Amino acid sequence: QVNADQMSEGLSLLEMERHALLMFTSCGWFFDEISGIEGTQILKYAARALQLAKRLGQDLEENFLSLLERAPSNDPQLRNGRGLWEKRVRKAIVEPSRAVAHYAIGAVLGAPEKFREFPALRMRAESIKTYPTGNTSLTLGKVQVLQTRTSEKYDAIFGAIHFGGLDVVCLQKPFVEESQWEEINAQAKVVSVGGSAGDAYLWLREKFPEPIFRLADLFEDQRRKLVHLLLEDRIGDYLRAMEALAEPDLAVLEQIAAMGIAVPDPLVVAASVHVDTKIERALENVESNLALLEPIRDLIERSIRWGYKPKWERWSRLLSQRLEAHLEDLQRTSREPEEILEDSQALLRASGILGFSLNLWKAQNLFIRACERNWYSFGKALPVAEAVATSMNLRLDLLPWRRRPERPGG
Repeated sequence: QVNADQMSEGLSLLEMERHALLMFTSCGWFFDEISGIEGTQILKYAARALQLAKRLGQDLEENFLSLLERAPSNDPQLRNGRGLWEKRVRKAIVEPSRAVAHYAIGAVLGAPEKFREFPALRMRAESIKTYPTGNTSLTLGKVQVLQTRTSEKYDAIFGAIHFGGLDVVCLQKPFVEESQWEEINAQAKVVSVGGSAGDAYLWLREKFPEPIFRLADLFEDQRRKLVHLLLEDRIGDYLRAMEALAEPDLAVLEQIAAMGIAVPDPLVVAASVHVDTKIERALENVESNLALLEPIRDLIERSIRWGYKPKWERWSRLLSQRLEAHLEDLQRTSREPEEILEDSQALLRASGILGFSLNLWKAQNLFIRACERNWYSFGKALPVAEAVATSMNLRLDLLPWRRRPERPGG
């Protein structure tokens, strides 16, 4: 009978072997610069293998780095493979403690659910407590991180404070027993009564060991999400200010351009941000209100005259991703097929109205797959499905009901 620890150790050995093999995939056979995409990816596989080896009792990293040091890089900031490892690869290593820090900072900002999922990790929050402290709040949490590929578990208690702006800190330590959690909360209540944010921080430093996690210590992709979340309100303030300044002046900018006079850069920048915002708001609601796009198309045409540069690629990417999401819904039949197909057709028509094309390769494949699986449930929506196919430049004879008009088994 294999117990949980033995199972985890066995899975860790297999996972280590898998990443050791991935180091030799074909993308690593030929590259002219070690810091390129291929070399960096190969080293990320190596990093995972070394991480698991260390957990199993063999720390091989330093010997590996001494070998990497012999591999030169053309990037003067990196100099060699060791520099690449220390500046780029090590930052990508997914440790449970960093996942906890992400979750903790999301929790102190009021949005922990956005930072619950990580590659090969699953986060479970067992308890979150918030204590108002001065002009901010102290957030404590008890969480468990499950490593899905190895079944390892990491139980932790964290404390986090947001001092304002981008200044957020998180400290944590392993969870041992329930009395430890109860004691921490009892002390936090005392600190928060009449205490300042500084008092709470000093208390955290006393109760939790190093390291202190800040935004710069987090995973790059998730860090972008957190920074956007932190700046969301401030960005809204800027957008409202630019709207108040630019909206009344759009006609003036057209008149200036019509007279052959160069529009001053500050006016172009402010007005461009405002126009971008109006367009993206319209695109957010395009499925329910295509009529919004006629005035938007007119706005784009008029704005180009005073120097506005349309974000064709960005808009195409946004609508392409939405179309793909709808067609994934069509595979799962999570909504009424007619509703999904009409939403998809609205997006396709929107791109035509505004004058840009969508990237349809993935959408075409998703659509055909959904039709193969679920066409018999489309019912009266079959004509809409054919309209979607036509809009996506698909031949109608590719559709399964055109090939076999009867319901399967009928």
